[in-house]
Amino acid sequence: MTLVFLDDEPDLCDLYESLFANDSRKVVTFTEPEAAINYFEKGVCDFCFIDYHLGSVLGTSVRESLPDNVKCVLVTGEAGIKTPEGFIDVLEKPFDFDEFDAYLEKIK
Repeated sequence: MTLVFLDDEPDLCDLYESLFANDSRKVVTFTEPEAAINYFEKGVCDFCFIDYHLGSVLGTSVRESLPDNVKCVLVTGEAGIKTPEGFIDVLEKPFDFDEFDAYLEKIK
């Protein structure tokens, strides 16, 4: 399984890699929207987690630039955000890292 995380906070990207990558799961992270968009020209993933606020860009705008078949989850610290078009779910920050595997099973 391959997971892609797009977040403008490098420390969070490092944390995602260290916590979620393992022998059966590859984690690819990006801090720049353009780099993530370029990845999908050839790269694939099972799920793409996109932060809602990426500096001056919204994650929902980035989603519009990705292939339709990419399963995207919007990650946000704002409560009450409804799942936008093109996303399969909204994951509110902070989320419980210990329950992330169960969350992946839920959204499969």
